[in-house]
Amino acid sequence: MAVRLLCGTAGGPSALAGAVAEERLDELFAVEYAQLVDAFSNADVTDRDVELVADADYHAAFGRAVEPYRPMILEDPVPPDNVDTMAEVASKVGVPIATGERAIDLREFEVLMARHACQYVRPDVCAVGGITTSKKICALAEAHDVLVIPHNPLGPISLAACLQVDACTPNFLIQEHPGMAEGWDRGVGYLKKPFEIVNSFIDVPTAPGLGIEVDEDYVRSHTFNGDWDTPRLFHTDGSVAQW
Repeated sequence: MAVRLLCGTAGGPSALAGAVAEERLDELFAVEYAQLVDAFSNADVTDRDVELVADADYHAAFGRAVEPYRPMILEDPVPPDNVDTMAEVASKVGVPIATGERAIDLREFEVLMARHACQYVRPDVCAVGGITTSKKICALAEAHDVLVIPHNPLGPISLAACLQVDACTPNFLIQEHPGMAEGWDRGVGYLKKPFEIVNSFIDVPTAPGLGIEVDEDYVRSHTFNGDWDTPRLFHTDGSVAQW
């Protein structure tokens, strides 16, 4: 069994145009800010699955502006803890809303879906408490006719856990994956047998447990020294932007 992946391409119109030119067909294009609407009018993306990461300042206006290009989802058009506003945007925009990557509790997802605030939920298996809670969220989503796009910005162990959830979730749609060129997110170096992506699909491991074997010697040789800062993003006017 194989799972279809969404691999991120961040940046401006040039990044989108480059991805289209390279014919990376079944990828996720993470497009930021409303000025990138022009990129869609100049690029043939009608047969691609596209995710839009909208700046919260644009709300429904951004969603309406990109409706003609039929993106697959609009992710977190407003801060995800503002459920009432999210539901209002969902009612005004023809692009399906996806949210949930910051939620850590089953009840948060229940509130989102009960208020019809989204058409896709994005539980993070590492944030919600593991596979068991993830399956509960997926079952809850199924009862609300909501599809699941599991959130995964992390490494190969997180990916392995997500794939196990994906394989047994009838309302699963597609799996987010960072898509790093170095391949560490597929387990290159970290796993004795890294994941392989073929035509935007990845096989679900069939070995016991999560189906992976960590290269402990490699991991020990790459012990984290703590030298890392959370990225800091800012709007053009200098105000702090969310990351």
